[in-house]
Amino acid sequence: MGKGLLGPVRVLSLVLLGLTGCGSNRPDPEYVKQLRTFAAAYHGYHESTRMAPGSLDDLKNDWGSFPIVRHDIESGQLVVTWGASLERSAAENDNFLLAYEVDAPQKGGLVLLGGGTVRQVTAEEFARLGQFKPQGKRVG
Repeated sequence: MGKGLLGPVRVLSLVLLGLTGCGSNRPDPEYVKQLRTFAAAYHGYHESTRMAPGSLDDLKNDWGSFPIVRHDIESGQLVVTWGASLERSAAENDNFLLAYEVDAPQKGGLVLLGGGTVRQVTAEEFARLGQFKPQGKRVG
C-alpha cells in the first residue's frame, strides 16, 4: 500500500471503530477524546449564553470537532441530557450524567459525566449515577 493512502485508511478505521465500537469493553481513544470535546462544547455554550444547549443544533459551530459522537447522537446511539442545570465546578458536574450509550441503563456501557469524565459502567453503577435537573428547575 502506498504511503499516500495510509492517512485516509487510518481515518476510515477510526470512524468505523467509533461507529461499531460503541458498547465494547475498551472504548476507542478517539471516541473518548470526542466525548470530552463534546462536553467542552456543551460547557462552552453554557458559559457564553448562560443557558445549556437544548439540542445538537445549538452546538453546530463545534460539529467538526466531534463527528463520530455527533453521528451517534443523531442516530440515537448516544443519549444526551439537553438543557441540564449545570453546577459550578467540574467535580460537582461529574456526579451527573451528561451523555450515555443507549443500552447503558440495561447492559452497562460508556457514560460521559457532566464534568467531562468518560467511564465504562455496569448497569448497577449506571443506576446510581445522578441525573441533572432541567435548567430553571434548580432548588436552592
